[in-house]
Amino acid sequence: MAEYRIDDLVRLSGVSSRNIRAYQERGLLQKPARSGRVAIYDERHLWTLEVITFLLQKGYTVAHIADFIDGFDRNLGLADILGLRNLAEKTGMEQVFMAPWNTGRRHSEKAREPNTPLQIDHSGQLARKLLRYGIARQEGDDLVLVDDDIAQRVAAAKDQTFYLRLLIGVTEATQDAVQNLADLTVDELRDRLVEQYGEGWIAPQEQRAELAAIITDVREIGAGIVGSRLNEALESSVLRVVGQYLEGVMTRHNLTSAELARALGAEESERE
Repeated sequence: MAEYRIDDLVRLSGVSSRNIRAYQERGLLQKPARSGRVAIYDERHLWTLEVITFLLQKGYTVAHIADFIDGFDRNLGLADILGLRNLAEKTGMEQVFMAPWNTGRRHSEKAREPNTPLQIDHSGQLARKLLRYGIARQEGDDLVLVDDDIAQRVAAAKDQTFYLRLLIGVTEATQDAVQNLADLTVDELRDRLVEQYGEGWIAPQEQRAELAAIITDVREIGAGIVGSRLNEALESSVLRVVGQYLEGVMTRHNLTSAELARALGAEESERE
């Protein structure tokens, strides 16, 4: 695991040394290890500072952030972290609060082997971005990808760095749009519930299962339509790029489409 002195942590996180010490005093940030009189920080400190900065920018108070971080450290459910356990139980909404919101992992019940550690510099920019965007996590001294399916593909790739840079590029290009889509989807659900039941409505016992199903359907539909549209766009883009490449080959070698097809067919036969 990468190690940082206070000056390094300030430079990488953009948080002043004064605020770092204040976060430690308030319990938001773990105390650093010590090497003599020198404080030694690691990737967990850097990641926590980035989370704190992100949540402050979203308008959360330091007190709320302290509750969030404490809840995550103790592996609490969403209802407990938000202090809504009693309300969730009263309204019969435990299923919604406790259900995993990562739809990509919800249907994977079979235990899988631990993901292969990434062979990259843990103190480099690539690793920092993977951690910052939640694409990877620290497991002891190892850095591993969070998503099991993506981890398997990256582990099997000849050029893992290309795949990792692609993950970061896609994340940076889509994070604002994805958040807007999530907000839009949830706002539509909220407006529908308020329109049908009114503000402050608590579902009676006989309607709780139906309401939980609606909320689950909304998140499934939202994730499904985004995935479907992205697949369609990727297919279209791949066909366009391949077509442009083949046109370039025909022009460079002065081939007709029939001659190109025969040439590609001959290469395929040789490989077989």
